[in-house]
Amino acid sequence: FFYDLATKDNDSVSFMWLSYTHTCFKGDFGSVTISPTIRIQSGKEAGNCCYDDQYQRSKFELTTQINFK
Repeated sequence: FFYDLATKDNDSVSFMWLSYTHTCFKGDFGSVTISPTIRIQSGKEAGNCCYDDQYQRSKFELTTQINFK
């Protein structure tokens, strides 16, 4: 788990990452692991009075790693 908060000129942005690694196979010839990661970014832009300026973005990544001996 990772969380970061940044502020500059009344603009604020926060990032949250949640990652996990799972070993699918481990044998004499090597191993296979997968790592799902969820990234959430949310923030607010200052200086805009005409509409709601909050936003949130989400990303999902799946990384596969194959190691040979």
